[in-house]
Amino acid sequence: MPGLRVVLKGSPGNPDGVGAELRLEDASGSLGPLQTVGAGSGYWSQDASARILTSNNKAVALRVRWPNRLERRVSLTPSQKTVEVSQPPAP
Repeated sequence: MPGLRVVLKGSPGNPDGVGAELRLEDASGSLGPLQTVGAGSGYWSQDASARILTSNNKAVALRVRWPNRLERRVSLTPSQKTVEVSQPPAP
């Protein structure tokens, strides 16, 4: 998989999921590098709301930890290029 496009659908106050942490998981359960969703990395700039994650191993799942600390694990198919993940409701 050369790259997986991840689109987050957060809460109304944070629709892009700023602060969420993303990691790919391989078949052995190992997690790839952590990527945190940001909003602006410099003066007059804004980060893209979609993230591209890559892995040396075949990813079988995406793990998302939302800013409210709720977690979601989304299974992936081998040919999947895009995944959209919605923030779960608070308990």
